[in-house]
Amino acid sequence: RTPYRAIFGILLVAVALAVSGTLANLAGTTSILLLLVFCTVNIALIVLKCRDRQPREGFRVPIIVPITGAVSSMALMSFVSTTAIYSAGVIVLIGFGLGAARFAGIRWRK
Repeated sequence: RTPYRAIFGILLVAVALAVSGTLANLAGTTSILLLLVFCTVNIALIVLKCRDRQPREGFRVPIIVPITGAVSSMALMSFVSTTAIYSAGVIVLIGFGLGAARFAGIRWRK
């Protein structure tokens, strides 16, 4: 099934960012959001590798790779303007709020 709600939500955020400021702010906000995703994925990999000591089949990577990825993502965030960081923070807070509301609604219905 097509995730039409997510596509529509992303469209609304993209239009709001495009109309609200300059192209530099849009690029900075996009950069910080992508770096947050990269950092989160690397931290998740570190947690998974530390929690599960049993070697798994498939893709393996030394622990230094996700550590370097997380640290470099955090370091690159320092080069983004504060306006873009505030914009990304608002977007992340809205996302957390929507996720919490959906979770509460699902829990409340049961």
